[in-house]
Amino acid sequence: MAYHIEKVLSNGYRCSCCCRSWDSSEWADTLEEALEQVPPELVDGEPHPYNGDAEIESVKVINGSTGERVAWGTAHWGTGYGGKYGGYDYTCWSGYRPDTGGFEVVYDSGRKKLDQTWAEVRAQNAENKRQSDLAKAERELADAQARIKRLSEVGSSEPPAE
Repeated sequence: MAYHIEKVLSNGYRCSCCCRSWDSSEWADTLEEALEQVPPELVDGEPHPYNGDAEIESVKVINGSTGERVAWGTAHWGTGYGGKYGGYDYTCWSGYRPDTGGFEVVYDSGRKKLDQTWAEVRAQNAENKRQSDLAKAERELADAQARIKRLSEVGSSEPPAE
């Protein structure tokens, strides 16, 4: 029985203006060979590229006889948090393999494996963004109040109109 392996690779950029991706496919004769292309951990050495000239974004193993998806892995990264280049802060590699079951591994920008779930990382990023937005709004409010005070003082020193 043959297995079709479908991959999506990217150039490693994580912003929509620079990211380019391309599809790749190959066939494997055995399930074991096909599963080698769906690593349960993304940063485990070759041959799976990560933060290099190409990154693996997703991989699917499809049973060539039935068309059933047997295994898969997908990379996720957060966007919109932590500034312009926040997509590089964290990467989640998740998926399923019939021999190991479901998996989810989260890495920081230094490719270090974290003991957090993707949901926890996203919640932490959202809270950090909220705190940052709140601090910015408080600074803007203080500046606006200072301007109002300055304008009020200038207005009170002018002689009344006749």
